[in-house]
Amino acid sequence: ATAATTTATAAATSLLGSSEGGHKCRPLSLQDYYARLETFKPGRWFAKPMAVNPIQCVRRGWKGTGRDTIECVCCGEELTIIREGDIWIINGKPFDNPPGTETLIDYHSNFCPWRCHDVSLTDPGEMSDRMILEATEYRLAALRAHLRHVPVLAPPNEDASGDPEQQDLPNLSGASEEDPFECLARAGWEIDHRHKEQQQQAATGLDIVRCFFCLRSVAIQSFPHRHVEVNPKVVGEPPAKRRKRASSSTVVPPQAGLWTPKPGGDATEPVKMDPHSLHRYYCPMYSSVDEDLSPLARRLIEVRIKALNGLLPELGGAREPETSAPVPPEEPETKEEDRQKKLQLTLSRAQELLASLQNILPVE
Repeated sequence: ATAATTTATAAATSLLGSSEGGHKCRPLSLQDYYARLETFKPGRWFAKPMAVNPIQCVRRGWKGTGRDTIECVCCGEELTIIREGDIWIINGKPFDNPPGTETLIDYHSNFCPWRCHDVSLTDPGEMSDRMILEATEYRLAALRAHLRHVPVLAPPNEDASGDPEQQDLPNLSGASEEDPFECLARAGWEIDHRHKEQQQQAATGLDIVRCFFCLRSVAIQSFPHRHVEVNPKVVGEPPAKRRKRASSSTVVPPQAGLWTPKPGGDATEPVKMDPHSLHRYYCPMYSSVDEDLSPLARRLIEVRIKALNGLLPELGGAREPETSAPVPPEEPETKEEDRQKKLQLTLSRAQELLASLQNILPVE
């Protein structure tokens, strides 16, 4: 190999990062992705165009650092976006048009590998039916194994959908009191393991779930809920049995001191949980109570229902998980061709930069 190629390879390896260290470009690391997403606190990156919402920023290597400010975890460049009337201020410069996807690319440094990479693993369009089904079953098994309370779910809004295809699919909204575990899982909610240790230490008894996509967390006790008794001596309790006990127990009002949604109009009854409207507005799973389900929410429910009815033979069918110790799904397989393609793109970029430097710098 030539000296230029060797140097380019070393530069690419350094920028892409190894398995150690956090300030690298690792588009295949979901751990890095979720760590960056957790830096976007409510109120710090607010009222931005959908093209630069927190999920899109994180996919391009940005993390939240302050109000209206983000920073690349690799090159360290900062990006500030502020709206003043009809004008958008990007790093101090006014623009008539709102920032788009190109903003998240162009404001990296010229040497930053995030200019030609993104986290495609979290793109809903890249998710196969098998990935969606396995992730839903994993969430469902964990919810049944760990939840001690289940919410009373709001009934579906029958006037929301004008699409006859949505009306033909049973329980499309996921709002059914018959199986709250199932409805939560296929609406994208999972056990929030980040709070598990704190709950055990404080003995609060709160059941906290979070969205697998936007990471919003809510407490089950913020809504009318029911207690579900779990016998630790019984391993692999049939889901139907837990479902029956959950639906037959007494409804408990929201716990005092917790955030609870306010009822609208003249209503005085506590608001029941709507599993889709609680997501963050930029989440692909979000839909308000008076709107049709989002494409991802609809697809997730369709895949789950079809699998339960044996309509997805290519997946080998699907059955209710019966163990109380769920097995995490396997990581999505990364094709070697994709790896090589990404590496070649990075190497090409590094070689272009070296060639530019050779033309600029004086020859000794």
